[in-house]
Amino acid sequence: MTIEFKSDPPAGLPDKTVVESVVGMTNAQGGTLYIGIDDDGKVSGVRSPKWSDPEKVVAFLTGHTVPPVTVRAETLYAENGLPYTAVYVPMGRGLTATKDGRVIQRRMKIDKTPENVPVYPQEYATVMSDQGLLDFTDRVLPEAVLDDLDPVERVRLRRLIETYKAEVGLMELEDDELDKALGLVKLTPEGYRPTVAGLLLIGREKRLLKLLPTSGSVFQVMSGTDVIVNDDINLPLLGTFEEMLLRFRARNGEKEFSDGFVRVAVPDFSERAFREALVNAFVHRDYAVSGVVNVCISNEDITVTSPGGFIRGVSLENLLVVEPRGRNPLLANIFKRIGLAEKTGRGIDRIFEGAALYGRPWPDYSESNDGFVRVRVMRAEADMVFYQRVLSYKKRFARNPSTLALLIMSSLEDSPGLDKAELCRRTGFTQTRVAGQIETLLREGVIELVGDGYRLVNTTGLSSNSLPEDAGSEASIDDPTAVILRLVSEKQVIRRDDVVKALSVTPQKAYRLLKTMTTGGLLTRSGARRTTVYRLPDARERH
Repeated sequence: MTIEFKSDPPAGLPDKTVVESVVGMTNAQGGTLYIGIDDDGKVSGVRSPKWSDPEKVVAFLTGHTVPPVTVRAETLYAENGLPYTAVYVPMGRGLTATKDGRVIQRRMKIDKTPENVPVYPQEYATVMSDQGLLDFTDRVLPEAVLDDLDPVERVRLRRLIETYKAEVGLMELEDDELDKALGLVKLTPEGYRPTVAGLLLIGREKRLLKLLPTSGSVFQVMSGTDVIVNDDINLPLLGTFEEMLLRFRARNGEKEFSDGFVRVAVPDFSERAFREALVNAFVHRDYAVSGVVNVCISNEDITVTSPGGFIRGVSLENLLVVEPRGRNPLLANIFKRIGLAEKTGRGIDRIFEGAALYGRPWPDYSESNDGFVRVRVMRAEADMVFYQRVLSYKKRFARNPSTLALLIMSSLEDSPGLDKAELCRRTGFTQTRVAGQIETLLREGVIELVGDGYRLVNTTGLSSNSLPEDAGSEASIDDPTAVILRLVSEKQVIRRDDVVKALSVTPQKAYRLLKTMTTGGLLTRSGARRTTVYRLPDARERH
């Protein structure tokens, strides 16, 4: 998304192409435009005097963008001595157009390649909310009146506040004061009127369908390719939340095991993680576009999909570390205050913890694009040895491990011997954060140093996936990443089953390894579920 190559042919690179590339980037995440590099990453050189002089490039682009984009440019040289121009485009605030009035934005296509597409007037609200300049849920719709709020749904609201032990003071307020305190209504020249957030949460069902027809949800159950359940839920969000939770619980099995004299239940899916995924879908979806929140449970996984891509500044690489920021601040704040969402705004941590806690594959957001965000959690057997490690940690220290600690432990359970650099890449956390957490785990005796990497210390007395004692030498272990890379080099395209056979590992461990390599840019994934294949990235994807 932040890199674009443009070759400069003998006939010259058209002005329009460069201007639209810059406008598209500044309306998205910003980035760098390289002039004189072909699509395959090969430097062919910049030829045109207009594009080879950095000062002329800056002056031209300043005069052909509205408002002017303050780019920087410089001339660089490849190893073969050919020059090329790098244009550094900042991430803009508001909407930028070309001089002739075209508004363009760089977006990701379904195949994960970027393109520049026009932004139409009806999409302005979406772009502005992505930039944090507009909160659609804080608006008052012209046709909305106070009678559109349902007293029955307000009773549900109060019950949820009491159930989730949210702000105690809210329960003491009269109905009209409660509405004002939460932002369900807003003062206008015509008096108090319901906000979009108010309608979404406690609006009357018929009025909600008329005023906000994009607010619906769908709950599906699949068996193979057969649709077993397909329920449309057109209730306000609080009612939808409870209905979704009831359907989920009815289909979420569990197994028990003995931890000493205590019977411990291990669910197929973490309810807490599902609840957070559902809240995120409601809170961060784009209500200005058509589409519904979709929850689908299948034999292989559970997915939660919401309309609207990641907001600007959020990507697959920084999900766990980016500063919490929502597309709909008012709605997000209400969910926090009534107890349905994490107070810290770190619901994403709970989603990852819900899978990693049981030694299962981490949540997968890789199918998300500019049109929707989808989180996929695999249905997988729990790794009971790892889960007992976590229980042992909780008993020893009287607290749960942090999200980062849990992810490091999970990574080392899968691949003993990982070093700090690889743990940074797998978890997405900074080197400083990872180094600090490693020092803590070493001091606590949870992990130990082995060669240049680390492994888990067996504190449970059970068989584990730790390295053998001589694992410090390279000859003692075959790097699974290297094996997979050799395999894909030989076969061009591989599936998860190929890795299972090559490494003699479980399908869920093969999935985790492939997901880690894909996230790290070593492999490219295409397809979904049973059609998923992996290959080596081409030059453009590596950049």
